[in-house]
Amino acid sequence: YSGRASYFDVGLGACGIRNSNSDFIVAMNEAQYGDMGAVSSWCFQTITISYGGKSHTAEVTDACPGCPYGGLDMSPALFNYFANPDVGIFYMTW
Repeated sequence: YSGRASYFDVGLGACGIRNSNSDFIVAMNEAQYGDMGAVSSWCFQTITISYGGKSHTAEVTDACPGCPYGGLDMSPALFNYFANPDVGIFYMTW
């Protein structure tokens, strides 16, 4: 898949667990996550994200209702691994 990467302040996610900003987690776009009121089959799966010659794994623990198909909302620590937060968004593959 490919899509837009953004970041957010994490907390209690749609998968039912609480994370912190230092965790390498993502919120999956609604189109791929599925029913926002339920625990998705994507929950707790590990995905590999690639951008700018770097790759890293992350766990799906939340949903992002505003993210386009293929898009992921990342924890600040994960986003910062790939890019300076000042860029706001970047386009990655996973």
